[in-house]
Amino acid sequence: MLTSIVTVVTWQIAWMNPADSHSWKTLVMQYLMIKVILHMGKKVLARLNSEAKNLAQCQEVLLTYILRDNAETDYGQKYDFSNIKSVGEYQQRVPLTHHDDYRQV
Repeated sequence: MLTSIVTVVTWQIAWMNPADSHSWKTLVMQYLMIKVILHMGKKVLARLNSEAKNLAQCQEVLLTYILRDNAETDYGQKYDFSNIKSVGEYQQRVPLTHHDDYRQV
């Protein structure tokens, strides 16, 4: 079993086409780091894909927090943030703006 693992790892390291300046130790370290990074990347990607399935719900929850936290600001009072209960209401009440709309006069 161990011989099979060593053979596979040796083949995979050779497939990476390493420079002649690498020692066996640096090649194994590089191989292990690549495996760890790929494993971590797969876990992060799985979490991202899972959360992306509920993206609309996550965005609606975030909008609710933003509206609540800003309800007492001048802008929040102007557009009645405290009474907005849905994305549709937000889109109806709050106009699209540009950077210049926030410029102090």
